[in-house]
Order: sequence, then C-alpha cells, then structure tokens
Amino acid sequence: MKLHKWLLFILVGAMGMAHADELAGYKVAEDPRNFIEDPLVLDNLEEWQDLKFGFFVHWGAYSVWGSRESWPLIATPGNKFPDWDRHEVPAWHECGKDIEAFRKMYWDLNKQFNPTQFNPEAWAELAKEEGMKYFVFTTKHHDGFTMYDTQFSDYKITAPDCPYSENPKADVTKELFNAFRAQGFKIGAYYSKPDWHHDDFWWKERKALGRDANYSVVEHPVRWERFLQFTHNQIDELMTNYGRIDILWLEGLWVDKNFKWQDLRMKHVARDSRKKQPGLIMVDRMIHGRYENYMTPEQQIPPVALDYPWETCMTMGRRWGYKSDDAFKSTTTCIHMLVDVVSKGGNFLLNLGASPKGWFHP
Repeated sequence: MKLHKWLLFILVGAMGMAHADELAGYKVAEDPRNFIEDPLVLDNLEEWQDLKFGFFVHWGAYSVWGSRESWPLIATPGNKFPDWDRHEVPAWHECGKDIEAFRKMYWDLNKQFNPTQFNPEAWAELAKEEGMKYFVFTTKHHDGFTMYDTQFSDYKITAPDCPYSENPKADVTKELFNAFRAQGFKIGAYYSKPDWHHDDFWWKERKALGRDANYSVVEHPVRWERFLQFTHNQIDELMTNYGRIDILWLEGLWVDKNFKWQDLRMKHVARDSRKKQPGLIMVDRMIHGRYENYMTPEQQIPPVALDYPWETCMTMGRRWGYKSDDAFKSTTTCIHMLVDVVSKGGNFLLNLGASPKGWFHP
C-alpha cells in the first residue's frame, strides 16, 4: 500500500473523503484518472502522488523590478490596477501612469536581466536538503519572456539583447532541469498558454484591455492559427530538447475553446508531447477533463481529504515572483501545511521567487 493511503487511514480516518465539488474553485464532474487511457501516464501519476513535496520557482525578467510577475501589464478601463500592485513599481509613476509607456519599460527588463549568481546545482541541492522530490519551473510566463533557447521568439533569455545571453548557462531551463534530474527529481515544465508579447495574441495594432486575445479569433482565424502553431512549436521544443520531462504544467485557463473560441487543440498537444515524452502528466489547469490529469488548488488546502489526485501550489512569501521586502511563512507553518496536505492524500508544491541575481531571498 502506498504511503499516502496509510496516511489517509491514520490521519483522516472518520473524516471521510470529500466530494469533488467541496474544494473551492474545483467542481470536478469525475475523477481525472477516468480520462486517462495510457497506462504509462497512470504509472507516472501514481509515482508523482507518492512524492508529496515539490519545489516551484517563478523566475523571469520581472524579478529585476521585484514586481508581480506579468500581471502589471494588464489594463482595465480607466487604468485602474488595484489587483496587480502597480503602485509599488517606480516605473509606473515615472511614465506618468501611461499604460503603453509602462508596458514598453516592462518589456525592456530583459535588457537588464543578468543573473550572475545563478547556480543550478545549488538550487537542486537546496531543494533536496528540504526533502523535496519534484521541480516545476516557469519556462515562460504570460509576459512572453522565454527562459529557454526557443527558436520561435527573439524575446528570450538567450537573445543578444539580454546581457546574460553571453553566459555559458544562459539556457537556464536546460541547466535547471539537468541539475534537478541529476538529484533524482521529477521535472515539471510550467508553460503559459497566453503570450502577451506575441503579436498574434495581443495584436499590436489594437488596444489590449484584458488578459485574453485582443481580437476575435473567429473573425481572424489566420492570425489565431499562427499563434496556435507558435504555441505548439514552443511546447514541442520543451518536449524535444530538454531531456526527460514528467509534467507539462499549463497555465492560462482563459485560453480555451470554451472561452471566446480560443482553441489550442489540446488533443494534438497531448498526442505530440507524449510521443516525445511517454507517460507525460498533463495539467491544463482548471480546464477539467481529459487534459487535467490532477487538480491544482492555488493558495488553499482542502478542509478534508479528496478522492482524486491533487496538489496544493502555494507561495512561501506573499508573491509568486521575487520581492526584496517580501514576508514569509514560518518554518513551522510550512511544515504544518505539508503534513496537512499529505494527510489528505495530496502533494505540496511550495514556491519561491528567484532574485534578479539568480538566488533566493536571504
């Protein structure tokens, strides 16, 4: 019997199993395992459920400012940004609170990004010392800055306009995946389905006032098709050039065929990715069904045990990305949350944001 099943009997006992709709934000019609036909995926998922403790890292050019990752780019009517802490970013005031000027300053952060203290082996050793067993890394967030050597975008850490591109370890995704894999970790590639820097998602000729594509994909199918191919190409690079990948962790629930017809043809993503990575777990977050192999409640722990595979993803501080004056949960709190999650049959994916120099908050 697996460890988590013993813990469920011992620590949960009479509490029983929760119905799938008792976890806020996750009204699941049926166990996601019922959609999985590939035995290699089921085997990988069962192994993943026994790992219990994972390391999540958000890292990108936004760490230069210590701003919230990607989200300050979002505009709303009247330029009101109460949710994304833009008021904390000096550039917002320097540009006179002009959204387009601010976006240009944000997207130019790649020209300052130079993590000279980056040491992937030290990252892996740190996580191993803490008892973590799998690693999920933001290969690309919504802002479109790619943390690996993609051949389908010039907005990347290995581009000549990024000072770190001259470093032998400039492809930080490859360096990290190799270092963590060498320590026995399962590897998860976080990838953002939306790309706010890409002209075929946020069409530069039009205002972008929300987080979804700023044009009708029905009226402009050729433009959407180009973005679709771009996305598939980038995911294929991750599946082809970066060694064994165990988890494809897709973010951006608003890019979905049921939301303004923004279809990414997930059937093709799954088919092509698993040809390169047999047994790959797919996590199309909060798009319940065939391509969400386990659930990922964010910043919350369910009150009782759940009867399907799940993982709480949670920040150690207040932010996903790096913030120099962030406040962190105590060691005791983190340990209690880990025990709470594991006792209910879940995994605990604990996040730290890496600094612009390539390490973590002291």
